[in-house]
Amino acid sequence: MRLLNLLCALLLSLGACFSASAKKAKATINTRCEYLEQPLGIDTKAPRFTWSITNTDNGFAQASYSIEVATSEKALKKGEDLMWQSGKIDGDDTRAVYAGKPLQSSTQYVWRVTITNTDGDKFVSPIGVFETAII
Repeated sequence: MRLLNLLCALLLSLGACFSASAKKAKATINTRCEYLEQPLGIDTKAPRFTWSITNTDNGFAQASYSIEVATSEKALKKGEDLMWQSGKIDGDDTRAVYAGKPLQSSTQYVWRVTITNTDGDKFVSPIGVFETAII
């Protein structure tokens, strides 16, 4: 009986070790366009996107990112009719300048950044919004 209790305790502790090691990394991504959270009336044809990563596990490091911009949340989520798709950019830079199709005046756009960490885990930001002025 004592051997059975010891075996059960060993199995339980092994299960706890495996579940702790399989824990997925966490990160929160805060986005800005032209250094504002949801700017209205930006007057540039090449807005600047920035992001910061918070609530991370110790040792979290960005290895690459990609940015997508669209005219609607639906198009962005489907990956269709994108105004800009940066493609994968290797590195830990947390800023980028728009380099897609020409933006239209008085138009609302949505965007997001996808970050990959050094372990290969992907994190997608909440959808950000910006609106152009007359440009």
